[in-house]
Amino acid sequence: MLRVFNTTVQAHSQTLFKLITKSEALKQSVILSFGNFVTAGLMAVATILLARVLGPEQFGVFSVVIAVLFLISNGTDLGIHQLIPRLYHRWHTHPDLQSQFMVWVQNWKLKLSLGLLIFSGLAIPWLQTYTQISDPVLLWLAIMGAVLLGWYEYVHLSLSAKHLFTQVSVLTIFLSLFKFIGFSAIAGFLYYTNGVIATTATDPNSSTILRLFTAVYCLAPVVAVFWWKQSKWELTTNDLDNNGLAQNSNIDANQVNLLNHASTINKAARRFLPHAFVGTVAMTFIENIDILLVNNQLSAFETGLYSGAVRVTLAVSLITYAVSSVLNNRVTRYNTPEQLKSYLLKSLSLTALAFVGFIVTIPLAHPIIFYTIGPEYIEGLIPFIVLVGNAFLGFALVPYTSFFFRLDVPWANSVGGILQVVPLIVINLLFLSSVGIIAAALARVVSTALFALLVIWLVRRSWKKDFSDAM
Repeated sequence: MLRVFNTTVQAHSQTLFKLITKSEALKQSVILSFGNFVTAGLMAVATILLARVLGPEQFGVFSVVIAVLFLISNGTDLGIHQLIPRLYHRWHTHPDLQSQFMVWVQNWKLKLSLGLLIFSGLAIPWLQTYTQISDPVLLWLAIMGAVLLGWYEYVHLSLSAKHLFTQVSVLTIFLSLFKFIGFSAIAGFLYYTNGVIATTATDPNSSTILRLFTAVYCLAPVVAVFWWKQSKWELTTNDLDNNGLAQNSNIDANQVNLLNHASTINKAARRFLPHAFVGTVAMTFIENIDILLVNNQLSAFETGLYSGAVRVTLAVSLITYAVSSVLNNRVTRYNTPEQLKSYLLKSLSLTALAFVGFIVTIPLAHPIIFYTIGPEYIEGLIPFIVLVGNAFLGFALVPYTSFFFRLDVPWANSVGGILQVVPLIVINLLFLSSVGIIAAALARVVSTALFALLVIWLVRRSWKKDFSDAM
C-alpha cells in the first residue's frame, strides 16, 4: 500500500514538474511569485516593526503620508504605464517601433516628473490642511517618493516587457530589503538607546522617528537605479524599404520610418491614453482614498487600526501583482480564439485557489494580527477579515483583468475604474462617521464586486463574439 502511495506521489510530482518546465507563463509566474514571497516575508517583518514602534496613532499618520505618495505618483504616469503591456507586445514584429514607443514613454515621464515636483511643491500648504499633517517634511518626502516610485514602476514594467522576470523578481526583493534594513536599523537603534522599541505620540522624539521611517519608505524605490541600463531604451533604425524607398537612400528611409512609427504611437496613445488615465487615477484612489477619508472623519487611533489591517492584507496583493505582471505581458501575444479560450479556462484554477485561500485565512485572522502588528490592533479584526476577502476577490479577477489588455475596448479601463471609485467614496461619505472603519472595508468589497460584474460581462460578450473584439 505504501509503495502504491509513493508511486502515486512521484507520478503527480513528475506531472507537476513537467507542467512547470513546459509552461512558460507558469515558470514566469513561479519566478515572480518566489520573488514576491521573499518580498512578503521581508515586508511582513518591516511592517511589524513599523506598527509596533509607532503605535496605532503614529502609524495612522504614516499611512496617510504613504497614501498621499501613491496619489501624487499619478503625476509621473497619467495612464502611460498601462500602455506598455497593452501596446508593446502587439508590436512584437516591429522591434524598432517597440523601441521608439519606450523612448516616447521615457520622454513623457521625464517631463511629467519635473512638472510634478513644481506643482506638488506649490500644493504643500493645501495638502497640510486637507490631510491634517502639520509637518511639511513628511509631505516633501511623499513628493520625492512619488517621483522615485514612478521611475521604479517604469523600470519594473520595462523589464517585464523584455520578459526579464528573474530581474523583476530581484528588483522587488531589493525594494523590500531596503525597507527591511532601514526599519530594522531604526528599531535596533531605539532598543539600544532606550531598552524598548515602542514609542508613543507623546514621546518628544516621535516626530523624528516618524520622519526616519517615512524617509526609508519614500527613498526605497531608488534601488531601481541598478537596473537603469537594462531598462533604458534608445531609438533604433533599420535600413528597410518597407515604404517603397530605394536601398541607397538609407538616411531618408530611416527618417520616414521614425515618422511613421511616431504617427502609429500617437494614434494609439490618443485612443487608449484618456481611458488609461482615468483607470489609473481611479485605481490609485481605490487603494488609498479610504485611508484619507478615515483620517479626515475618524480619530487617529481608528486610522491606525484600519491602516494596519490594510497593510497586513498586502501579502495577498503582492502575489496578485506578481501574477498580473506575467499575464498582462503574455495575454497580448495570444492572437487566436483557441489561445484565448484556453487562457480563460485555465484561469478558473486561480479563481478556485483564491476561494480556498480566503476560507483558510478566516480562522487565522486573530493570530495573524496578534502576532504581527500587535494586540493593540485587535479591534480591527472584523475589518481585516473583510479586507482579506476583498484581496482574494481581487486575486481571483487577475487573469480576467489582464484580458482587458487584449480587448480592443479602450473604455473598459475608465468605466471599470469609475465603477469602483464612485461607490467607494459615496459609501464612506455616507456611513463612515456613523458605522466606523467597517464601512470603509465593506466599501472596498462593494467596489470590487461591481467591477467583477463588469469583467464577467465583458469576458462573456467577447467569448460570444468569438473574440472578434480581441483580435
